[in-house]
Amino acid sequence: MATLTDIAQIILLMQTAFPNYHPEQATPDVLYQFLQDLPSDNLKAAVFATCAQLGRVFAPSVGEIREAATRLLMRALNVPSEFAAWEEVCKMPKGMIRKRIEVDAKGEMVTNENGAVMISVEQLKWSHALVEKTASLMGWPDFPSEDESLDRAHFFQAYRAEVSRMMEAAGELPLVRDYVETMRRNAMLPFGQELKKLAERLEK
Repeated sequence: MATLTDIAQIILLMQTAFPNYHPEQATPDVLYQFLQDLPSDNLKAAVFATCAQLGRVFAPSVGEIREAATRLLMRALNVPSEFAAWEEVCKMPKGMIRKRIEVDAKGEMVTNENGAVMISVEQLKWSHALVEKTASLMGWPDFPSEDESLDRAHFFQAYRAEVSRMMEAAGELPLVRDYVETMRRNAMLPFGQELKKLAERLEK
């Protein structure tokens, strides 16, 4: 995770890249609060990426740095583009099994000792969980249907939503995540207490 030393380094980098950037005395502590959960290399790569954007004249904000860090993470996780995901769904066999006639180096069919053509069977897997989830949500293996253009538009919309949800979760501050989880647990307390009372009544 990022350290105060990492924060000092990115501040120096932004000062060098943008002479108009004049951080306040409290800037290191504030940036640390917002960026400390990011891995050091991820943080530095995100700052370099945002500072190097064409036409940029001001140092990147915390939000821009976190967004860049999340996008870099998505790339590292090999999240397919919507076009690649759609192509994969269209080409995926219904049973996720691909059968191929085996051929030798000369391109001739390979046969066994009985003269039967050798067929290889391959169990396929989705390239990424997001592709699998979206395909399932859209009704695969009965999707796509005959109206491919409409199905493609619906798939793109659903896939973008899933990618956005993943990016939002990946880029969320731990402080915010912990707050939401605490509120969720607290909201469930009354419900849990009512279930306990019901169980006690049933036991009598």
